[in-house]
Amino acid sequence: DASGDSSGDGVRLGSAAGVDVSGRRFMLDGSAVDVSAGRITLRAAAGGIELAAGSLLDASAAGAGDGGRIELLAEQGAVVIDGTLQGGSALEGGIGASLTIDSRDALDLGQLVAHIAGGGQAGFEQAISVRNRMGDQQVAAGVTLRSSLIRLQADGGTLAVRGRLDAAGAQGGRIELAAGGDLLLADGAQLDASAQAEGGPGGRVELTARKAKSRSRRARRSRWPAAAAVKVAGCC
Repeated sequence: DASGDSSGDGVRLGSAAGVDVSGRRFMLDGSAVDVSAGRITLRAAAGGIELAAGSLLDASAAGAGDGGRIELLAEQGAVVIDGTLQGGSALEGGIGASLTIDSRDALDLGQLVAHIAGGGQAGFEQAISVRNRMGDQQVAAGVTLRSSLIRLQADGGTLAVRGRLDAAGAQGGRIELAAGGDLLLADGAQLDASAQAEGGPGGRVELTARKAKSRSRRARRSRWPAAAAVKVAGCC
């Protein structure tokens, strides 16, 4: 926690640094006991947060235990992620890990996915929430974010989706997109909150632009081409 009032008062994890609050499995009288993962919060009051290459934040689950939570909070600065974020999968029924990033400057979401362990395929299954308080944000073509809850918020600019947001699961997931400016679903964008298991209820997609005068679509200006796909259906 960097509480100084200078832009230089940030949080930096060097190349050999690591914070590990991952779950653990212990044996007690011959029976496995799974302890859930904990919580990591890095907060910079006036500066930024930097995770150098080689650093690690680990809130992954073990066995039937729940995943933990990682929070990176830099309301007056940037969050730069060159290290590894480990959420891990709750393979035996526990709740997955969650990731929250709140920064002044927009985060490169492609870089974020690249630094989630497993290439973003097996981490932070419970929630991914990314907020930038200034500027535009985008999910670039070829980038896929996966989680049961995906929340992207650009307070003061345009939010553009050109890639894939995947909240599909046994039950439908939830995707929330909010922009202070325009909200754009470009050609080829995919939003999937559908259910995959038989009888599973469908999910929910919310599109919001804060300056909206009409809330019928909850968007001030929404460009939604035919080549953009939104799926929220239940299964079977």
